[in-house]
Amino acid sequence: MSKPHVQRMAAEHKELAERTLKLSAFLNNPVFADLAAEDKDLLHAQYAAMGAYKTILMIRLSRAQAEEKAA
Repeated sequence: MSKPHVQRMAAEHKELAERTLKLSAFLNNPVFADLAAEDKDLLHAQYAAMGAYKTILMIRLSRAQAEEKAA
């Protein structure tokens, strides 16, 4: 059983992956095309930030899991 903070990271990564997938779908939805240019830019920036956050979280999670296995 993983430590509580590792479990929280795993849950957070899963939730973030789901939200990123939903935002990606919205970015390809016809409704997105009708938004103001500034809103489109902000959503693209949000998507990029979520991707970076997801990558960092995955690295941290992998490191924590490796440390648990080594212990």
